[in-house]
Amino acid sequence: MSRLRSAVFDTVAGAAAYGLLLILMDILLALRYGLGGQAAVFQAAYQVPATLLAILSGGAIIGPLVPLISRLKRHTDGAIARQELRRIAGFVAGSHTLVVLVFAASAGTLGTLVGNGFPRELQGDLVAAIRWGLLLLLAHGLASIGVSALLSCGRVGAASLVPALTPLAGIATFPWWGEDGASLIVYGYLAGTAIQIVATAGLLRRTGLAFLPPSIPRGQVVRKFAMTFAATGLAHAALSAVLLVNTAVAGGLSERELAGFSYGTKLVMLALAFLTSLVNNVGLPHLSDLAHQAQRNQYWRMLFRILRLAVGGSTAIALIWVAGAEEMLRIVYARGNFTLADASAVASIQRAFVLQAPFYALGLICWRALNIEGKSGPMVIASAMALAVDVPLAIWASGNWASAGIAGAHTIATAVWGLLLLAAVLREYRSGNIRGAT
Repeated sequence: MSRLRSAVFDTVAGAAAYGLLLILMDILLALRYGLGGQAAVFQAAYQVPATLLAILSGGAIIGPLVPLISRLKRHTDGAIARQELRRIAGFVAGSHTLVVLVFAASAGTLGTLVGNGFPRELQGDLVAAIRWGLLLLLAHGLASIGVSALLSCGRVGAASLVPALTPLAGIATFPWWGEDGASLIVYGYLAGTAIQIVATAGLLRRTGLAFLPPSIPRGQVVRKFAMTFAATGLAHAALSAVLLVNTAVAGGLSERELAGFSYGTKLVMLALAFLTSLVNNVGLPHLSDLAHQAQRNQYWRMLFRILRLAVGGSTAIALIWVAGAEEMLRIVYARGNFTLADASAVASIQRAFVLQAPFYALGLICWRALNIEGKSGPMVIASAMALAVDVPLAIWASGNWASAGIAGAHTIATAVWGLLLLAAVLREYRSGNIRGAT
């Protein structure tokens, strides 16, 4: 239990550091650019790599890889585990490079998609920032392998803290922000992620594992990871498309609406990312161990206890957040070119968006319960249904309530996603079909 408390503390510290740095980034953007110009360019451009990261990196890699590395460590010697991890790194490097090349060639089309309401003078900056930002996918994919290996070795503190290097490097570029500030921030993010890879590789040497240099992907272990990764990525793709569609709809209204949507959703997204870190860094390894050790009754008791705690706590927090949204935005953003009137306008967006919190908590934990067992079908179905609900609803709501309506559509889509995943977990529980991974 003391180890679990330590993991929770380390995750909270790491997530807090990462979140505070991202908030500081937003504060600096608001101070320098307000709701327009390079702030809108960066917010729009970053949506493209951020969506790809959600689909092909982060949790999409950590979810299937942490249990796999744990099994490798238990059933093979250190040399074999290192070899397989380097092969998986080779697979990720190759597949992510291909995706980067394809999307880089379509950067102009992507710029039109996420910023079709932008004035012509900003379109060139937007496309350039998208092209450079795509390289984050390759770097972040390799960094996620290192984080997965650290988590499987019990190095939760290091795994939680190293991601903060990315926004820290972006913030370090602030003194040079000018007419090309968006691209400069992206350069900083790339440098920070590269440092994260090097730092993670150095920490792993002490555990006997290594993922650098990547080697040629081959063998049964790589094939198994690739299949699980592809299925999980498909589910992530449908879910991530919800946010991308909503951002594109806001961008189609105007650059000001897009920037307002980004500011209105950012703090909530950080809170949800904090919850995701807790589930990935603490809940996933612990529940996975219980499942693999065939402690089925204890596994289910722990899962439902976590569900009750997460949903109840997130509901209370969401209601408090709704009441204090405008005051929070004034404290965080209202300085420089970001006015009190801007805070009032953005508050309605934030109120509609934060109401998704209990449904997100519900869906996330059910997602990980299914992910541990390799049950990807319900994840794909739930994510696809959320997207199907969101697209027409966001378009309709934007015509009536602008970005606040889009945020409300996102909340409804998240509710559909979370409830469908809960139904899938309950079906598996009642039928007794969830078994420990072998």
